[in-house]
Amino acid sequence: MAENQRKAFRIRYKEKDMPVLEIKDKKYPLIDISVIGLKLWGSNDFYEFQSLEGKIQLHTGELNFKGTVIRVNKNSDCIAIEINPELSLGKLYLERNYLKEKGYKI
Repeated sequence: MAENQRKAFRIRYKEKDMPVLEIKDKKYPLIDISVIGLKLWGSNDFYEFQSLEGKIQLHTGELNFKGTVIRVNKNSDCIAIEINPELSLGKLYLERNYLKEKGYKI
């Protein structure tokens, strides 16, 4: 695998189209999503190895998730979450198709 390739299919969002991740009644904009991970804004609210669960409100429906914070970047104010169990690939494909219809180049 090339160095810049990802292990899983990933959707990156434009700022105006970012879906919302909800954890304990707080909402965070979602930068990108894959079946095995998420990246979101809000590093001040999280710490590495923190266990999380919540809901992701995509444009095409809602997904529940459980995961662990694997990276906190205070400089860019973003965190990475490893998802376990994996999210539904089928639901991510629906989201991708919706975005393609809006003109995304995926």
